[in-house]
Amino acid sequence: MQKYVYKVALVGSTHVGKTTLQQRVVKGKFFEHLERTVGVTFEAKSFIKDNRQIILQIWDFGGQLQYERIAELLISGSKAVFYVVDLTRPTTLIELDNIWIPLGKKLGSPDGIYVLVGNKADLPKRVLSEQIKKVASKYNLPYYETSAKTGQGLNELFDYVINKLITIKTSRVFEAKF
Repeated sequence: MQKYVYKVALVGSTHVGKTTLQQRVVKGKFFEHLERTVGVTFEAKSFIKDNRQIILQIWDFGGQLQYERIAELLISGSKAVFYVVDLTRPTTLIELDNIWIPLGKKLGSPDGIYVLVGNKADLPKRVLSEQIKKVASKYNLPYYETSAKTGQGLNELFDYVINKLITIKTSRVFEAKF
């Protein structure tokens, strides 16, 4: 079986749920009280698709603007970037539109996969649906709504990204020799 490793970056403002998304996917659990991420962390998750083992290194950036240089390094080496927004906090979409998405456009891989992710879909005070659709359209980004708490939308999001990743033909994909 062929094994491939891809770097995936989660970027966005603080407290949008990047760490809880990462933990839900990797560990299959929701952690109610996690410490705020300072800098960057990563976890790996393995998927099987078309007789290939796809290993995603899911990098979680804390979102603090003073660490923008770290975010630049994170994005520049990623094959997929998830722009994560908190569906209950409009300021997180403004920061994505003004900071994180332009940074990804500038530094990201030309053949990379970029996705807008609306997190916290389980919460009742969702205020961003129309605005998010406008930003997704502006940047031509696919849009997925997720909930790290319930797992809603995560299978669809990762299926989409994995299906896109396995079609990329580039020398920068690392074929692992295990």
